Amino acid sequence: MSTAQPLKMWVLKACPLWVGLWPIIAIHISYLIAASAGHVDWCNPYWDSCTSISATGRQGVEFYWFKLTMIPAALLMSFYWHRVAMWQQFLGVANQWISRFGYIACAFLIIYVIALGLSGDQFRIQRRIGVILYFTLTYLAQLLLVTGLWRCGFRSRSVRIMFAFCAACLGIGLMSLGIDMLTDWHDDIEDAIEWILALLMHLYIIACYWAWRATGFNGQANKTL
Repeated sequence: MSTAQPLKMWVLKACPLWVGLWPIIAIHISYLIAASAGHVDWCNPYWDSCTSISATGRQGVEFYWFKLTMIPAALLMSFYWHRVAMWQQFLGVANQWISRFGYIACAFLIIYVIALGLSGDQFRIQRRIGVILYFTLTYLAQLLLVTGLWRCGFRSRSVRIMFAFCAACLGIGLMSLGIDMLTDWHDDIEDAIEWILALLMHLYIIACYWAWRATGFNGQANKTL
């Protein structure tokens, strides 16, 4: 076996780990760059709701950093959904809509990232559509995946954690909708909600790494450890 083979096997096996970590690290570095340049406030965006994720990639150095890291992040997520389809085949619980939703979500993430920081109504609409469909379709793919695993009897600790992330996203989404309908201060917390939902969705992907391990899947079709 060549020295490259073990590395390739690890990359495939740990796919959810590094695919989930990549956007988390990229977004937070983008925030640090933007805050250091004075383009956004220094704060805890998860609590203070002081800036949106989009604002951390609109100008200056962070404009280029965001695009150079998040477009590859979208491509890596597409690769992850491809491996998820293999995982489903490995378990015998395939649902083609999961990977389809995942692929489309990644495409809309790329649209959003490309339009970010560009002026004009058409780019504003692209950003809005891109981010909404990325969050919505990614959530649907994640929900379908974890409920499919649950129904088929795969209920390891990691799968329960994935289920908890989905439940938290749903709860936060419903809470946000209720606040928007019943109060006039939804805008004060909207940015924090965006940060929290993005973090939960990416942590879900990381949790998937341990779910793969629990089922004996190593990231390759029809192969076990």
